[in-house]
Amino acid sequence: MKKLIAPICLMLSIASFQSVAAITQEVNNHRIFGDHFDTKEKAFSQAKTVMNEVGMYSAKDIRNNFGYKHNFRTLPSSFTILDISSRVNEIMNQDGEIHFQPVTTIKYKYKYNDS
Repeated sequence: MKKLIAPICLMLSIASFQSVAAITQEVNNHRIFGDHFDTKEKAFSQAKTVMNEVGMYSAKDIRNNFGYKHNFRTLPSSFTILDISSRVNEIMNQDGEIHFQPVTTIKYKYKYNDS
């Protein structure tokens, strides 16, 4: 009887070990490029608006608005914004005209099933 129970216990422990999912966390950055403006102040104003809007995003909003590669294995409620920052690029075209473009960077994380 003892000889029969040991192999059965071993098989059950192997089967339950294989069914455990490996959860992995990934951190990504997403950039939002704004419009071109004739002044830095207008560009920063748009950047602030974008930062405020993105700061209110739910996990579902983050998942739907930013690309990620593990779409069918992600844990939908795990999406979280870690940081939001903006800068303004100064751009000069061929005619020598200078424009200002806000660029907002969103650092976010999510978890997915890696098995």
